[in-house]
Amino acid sequence: MRKETVTIRRRKKTVEEDDSISFVIEKDFTQVYDCFSKMSAKIRSITSYKLLFWLLANKAADDGTIHVDAIIYEEFNEFLSKECGPECKVIRATFDNCIAELKKVGALLMKGRGHYKANSFGFWRGPLKDRKELLLKEYKSDTIMFNPDHDTKLLGQ
Repeated sequence: MRKETVTIRRRKKTVEEDDSISFVIEKDFTQVYDCFSKMSAKIRSITSYKLLFWLLANKAADDGTIHVDAIIYEEFNEFLSKECGPECKVIRATFDNCIAELKKVGALLMKGRGHYKANSFGFWRGPLKDRKELLLKEYKSDTIMFNPDHDTKLLGQ
């Protein structure tokens, strides 16, 4: 993860009272687009939200591809345990149900067994020009993903 440390110095009334604060700004980001609100309205499980954003922030490649297996399940549980406490861990069936729900609402598209792609209309990680190129390529090859703002059908489901 790329990070930048920023120090801000604030001067008070006299030079002797110099006050400074430091904080870290993450440079890595995942963009979430407005059309996600239509997908999100159909998500029923709070765990599905947690899994989606954890996958996007930690496991998605720049093109949105995500590999899901037993190791990813364990890593997600480690994250939940660390951030929320051991009582927040989920069983494998819950994890699998969350993946199924994210597929159903169009947030994830299954590309193969254990291989998914984040919906490029709803989420993007990486340079914007790459997103535009990918959407054009998908459109030309008839593999475009579900666009909830235009009721485009979800292919491959």
